[in-house]
Amino acid sequence: MIQTIQEKKERFRVIPTQQVYSPFEIDLTKYEVYGYLLGERVDKCKGLTLDHFDSLQVIKESSNRLNKREFVHAIGHRISNKEFTILILKLNK
Repeated sequence: MIQTIQEKKERFRVIPTQQVYSPFEIDLTKYEVYGYLLGERVDKCKGLTLDHFDSLQVIKESSNRLNKREFVHAIGHRISNKEFTILILKLNK
C-alpha cells in the first residue's frame, strides 16, 4: 500500500489537547516516547511524542533488570485515523 504525503504528515501531526487514563498516579511530562510496537519488534521513531495522540491509556510500569531503566507501557489513540498504538515510554533522567 502506497501512502500519500498527506497521510504521512497526518500520521505525526500534533494534537492540542488530550486525555490520559491511568490506574495509578503518574506524571507523563517526565517520560518520553522510547518506541512503539510494530509486529515482533520495537520501532524507535525520532520526533514521535505523546502530543501526537488524542488520548493515552497507561497500562503498567516496568523496569529493565540489567540497567534498572524505568518504562511505562501505554496505548495511544488517534481519532482521525482510528488507530491504536502500543507505546513504550522511557523515564527522562
